[in-house]
Amino acid sequence: MKSDEATLKEKRQLFHRLLLALGEEKYKEVIVEGTYPGIESTTELNEQQLDRLIADAKIRIGRSDKSGLVKRRPIAAANAPEETEIRRMRNKCLQVLSQRGIKSTPKDWTQVNNELAAPRYQWIMSEKERAAGILNTRGLGTFNTVESLRKLFYQLCAIRDNETVIKTKVAERAAQN
Repeated sequence: MKSDEATLKEKRQLFHRLLLALGEEKYKEVIVEGTYPGIESTTELNEQQLDRLIADAKIRIGRSDKSGLVKRRPIAAANAPEETEIRRMRNKCLQVLSQRGIKSTPKDWTQVNNELAAPRYQWIMSEKERAAGILNTRGLGTFNTVESLRKLFYQLCAIRDNETVIKTKVAERAAQN
């Protein structure tokens, strides 16, 4: 039977190998400190704490995809779920805008910014800003909470659906004539 110290050493080595596989070995101290505040080194951890870190690393490694590359789950997603949700909602809004023909490129956001500067989206501005006639010129960046992005998403979906109904009716009338 192995001694406790030998078991801990093997688990520390396994954790280090997993970090190497993830490409996160230089962030070992950050991961340990982030998981267990006040602890900076794996030598200060007990067996249960090491087991948790190993399990988390195995989850981040995930399964290999068809190309043989390892799928990685970003650490930030686990540490900042609200930021992840904001990014997800922004992406959904951009998808709906894209379905309406309003597209952006990494260097050109003018179509999206011009659409979001329309009066129907100015509910995001404060009363004082609206009274002063200030428009949303920051585009999607103005919608910086999950609630505001969710409201924008529903509004964009409703506009998209209404436009689809109108296009369908116009096409039906054109076919009748």
